[in-house]
Amino acid sequence: MYVTVVDTMALWIGPCTWQEFPNSEVSGGVLRSGLTLLQCQQQCIDTIYCIGVDVPNQSTDCWLHILPASTGALRFLSGVTHYRLTRNLGCPYMGKFAFAFMTRSVV
Repeated sequence: MYVTVVDTMALWIGPCTWQEFPNSEVSGGVLRSGLTLLQCQQQCIDTIYCIGVDVPNQSTDCWLHILPASTGALRFLSGVTHYRLTRNLGCPYMGKFAFAFMTRSVV
C-alpha cells in the first residue's frame, strides 16, 4: 500500500492580492499622508494586522485598516476607493498564520 500526503497549503501559495471597491470606505483607520496608492498598499502589507486601505481619488492621503479596530462593513462614499488585502502564503507575515489553517490528509 502506498500513502500520499496532500497539503492543502498549496491553495494559499501566491502573492498579496487586492480587491477594489470603488465609492466605498470602512469607517475609522489610521491616516497616512503623502503616499501614492502603491506606497499606501505596501505600508498595509508591512503592517501585520492591516486588512485594507481607503484612498480618496486624487489625494496623497490614505487610511490603513488594522484589526481589531477596523472590522466594519463597507459603506458608500463617493470619490473614495476601498482596497481589501488578501494575504496569501507568498505575502509577508501570512506564513506565521497559514499553518493554523493548514491541514493534511492521507490518500
